[in-house]
Amino acid sequence: MRVAVLIVLSLVTASGAGAQAHRGWAVDATLGIASVYRGTYLSSAGPAIESIVSRGFHSAVVGLTASAQMGVPVGDKCVPDGRGGCLEKLPTIRAIGLYVGHDWALTQRTSPWSVRVAAGPGIFTGSVDSQAPPAVGGLHGRLDLVSGGRHLAFVTSARTAYVPALPLGARGTVALAMGFRLR
Repeated sequence: MRVAVLIVLSLVTASGAGAQAHRGWAVDATLGIASVYRGTYLSSAGPAIESIVSRGFHSAVVGLTASAQMGVPVGDKCVPDGRGGCLEKLPTIRAIGLYVGHDWALTQRTSPWSVRVAAGPGIFTGSVDSQAPPAVGGLHGRLDLVSGGRHLAFVTSARTAYVPALPLGARGTVALAMGFRLR
């Protein structure tokens, strides 16, 4: 549902005064914390890293993203899962995907603040203890708050993905991250 909302929002056109006229290439790099939803694991969150190459066309944007998130090492500790076994470690999830989105300036055209909403398809792999299943398809969406100058900007990103076939019953990921955008 979250991804569907992001897709709808990305298709809405901005009014002339509210659109940010970003044209050209940009590269984002973010680092943050991520978790999976629908699944019970030994650790509930871990580090996440993402890199994006995007191209702006007026206020529309298209891009290619690559990301990874992993669980925090917890040693050989066994936490009972209620079925006579132990909870599994949070899977390492890698993704590559395409997205289409929209950029909006928060105030005037010259404002250093903007919002990006984007969504698209992706290919995901998830592994626990180096046992990687085949790649599976899914959808990902993101909401970025950006502040900065013409060539370097600070990015705060919230992202989610729906992936129906991750290991151990997980159905997707959520992440909060911060980083930089070079334009």
